[in-house]
Amino acid sequence: MHMLRGHRVTLRPICEEDLSLLWRLGNDINAKGSYWPAELYTETELKQKFNEHGLWQDTAGTMLIIDAQTDRLLGELYYFKGLLYQAGLEVGYRLYRPEDRGKGYMTEALQLFIAFLFASRPLPRLQLNVLKGNQGSRIVAERCGFQYEGTLRQAVFHMGTYLDLEMFSMLRSEAPSLEALLHEPTVETKK
Repeated sequence: MHMLRGHRVTLRPICEEDLSLLWRLGNDINAKGSYWPAELYTETELKQKFNEHGLWQDTAGTMLIIDAQTDRLLGELYYFKGLLYQAGLEVGYRLYRPEDRGKGYMTEALQLFIAFLFASRPLPRLQLNVLKGNQGSRIVAERCGFQYEGTLRQAVFHMGTYLDLEMFSMLRSEAPSLEALLHEPTVETKK
């Protein structure tokens, strides 16, 4: 299995053994926070999507964020093709538990993810959208080098009202090198 190992996090594709835990974490409305959609989905739906394409294909995919020290599942990163006529892909991210937020996990994970996408695909740009007011997500995007492009007014229906989306992008020339971000575990040698 291919993995991207950073200093604090490891990114990897989803395995069949992950599905039950992903379903439970993904449907935990209380842990989603105020900026994540309050949608629910069935475990059968998740398994069906996994069986169709492993939740990884040319136009959409998901990688898990794992704590490199404890092997605990922290969250997910995903990409998808937004508008058909637009070049590039859109990316998104989520930490499952509130206690893992604000600790730098997502910044490192997103940097690895975008470097991997640019290294493995002929993309001119990546973009992401942040609900206006989601300061934590905006900080992650800016720390990773995404540039603010503008606001999509009343673009998303969320929790009973329409909210603005702030759009950010990164061009290939602005992306970090994957090699610079990968961490090789040190091997102790006997002297």
